[in-house]
Amino acid sequence: MAEGKEAPVLRIAVVDDEAEQRELIESFLARFACEQRREIIVDTYCNGFDFLSVFDQRYDAVFLDIQMPDANGIQVAEEIRAIDQRVKIIFITNLGQYAVQGYAVRAMDFIVKPLEWESFSEKMRLFCRDYDDEQPRFITIHNADGLVRLRTDRILFAELINRKLHVHTLDGDYSVYESLTDFENKLNDDRRFFRCHASAVVSLMYVERVTGNSAIVPGGEVPISKQKRTAFMQALAGQLAGGKLR
Repeated sequence: MAEGKEAPVLRIAVVDDEAEQRELIESFLARFACEQRREIIVDTYCNGFDFLSVFDQRYDAVFLDIQMPDANGIQVAEEIRAIDQRVKIIFITNLGQYAVQGYAVRAMDFIVKPLEWESFSEKMRLFCRDYDDEQPRFITIHNADGLVRLRTDRILFAELINRKLHVHTLDGDYSVYESLTDFENKLNDDRRFFRCHASAVVSLMYVERVTGNSAIVPGGEVPISKQKRTAFMQALAGQLAGGKLR
């Protein structure tokens, strides 16, 4: 996380009618939390009805068994999506036939039984990476008015003009005497930003289109150097594939 912030606490629900599976997932989550040094709060439910009776927007992820006797996981997921569009749904199944239905409720992933630690931990790493990327982050800059705290997800781009850095955001523009490299370091390897030119950093979230050697963003054009163009287009494609663009 940026500027040394601790990773946010995760709240995860496990919904499975088999006690053995619930205990296994709970133990995997405890092991992952220990290895990654982050706090994870886990609630377990033995059926979909019990889970839906208390479900609200408190959870960040739901591990959901597809084959349950009372209400299958697809039906439960449909009810979840009627309440919460944000929560990540990870299906647990021993069948691949539900993949198409999973897309309909925007399932993040599937875990196939029997559960194995290596596969489980890799999916959790991907989930945590995407989850952390979505959390509001802040950096500070020092302009003529003093310290200004900026939300990184509201930064459009930054450009260096005549040794002065101009930071363009949805909330206004700020000018500071700071190197572009120092500004880039504050972003702490945030994958949403790309150094597309020696004099510019752009947020991939706000790129509307690419014309010639320029990225078009709200309120401006950002230059793309010939040396950076291929890597920039790959990074932009990666953001599009991950559904991260507006």
